[in-house]
Amino acid sequence: AKSVKDPTGAGDGYRAGLLFGLMHDSSIIEACQIGSVVGSFVVETVGPQTQQYTLKDIKLRYENTFTTPWKWN
Repeated sequence: AKSVKDPTGAGDGYRAGLLFGLMHDSSIIEACQIGSVVGSFVVETVGPQTQQYTLKDIKLRYENTFTTPWKWN
């Protein structure tokens, strides 16, 4: 995360990323990494549903954080 403002909803964001990865046949490690990235967007804003990010944003942060290349659409 670029900054931490509020952890509310971070677990839900993590779960969403995890499920996205599992639904797209990623390994459990990759799915957890996606979950971490999505959760990182959540903690950057105040409130549980105030984030605005795209799949492109998730891809960019994922590739800047992990050595595994992004392979999901």
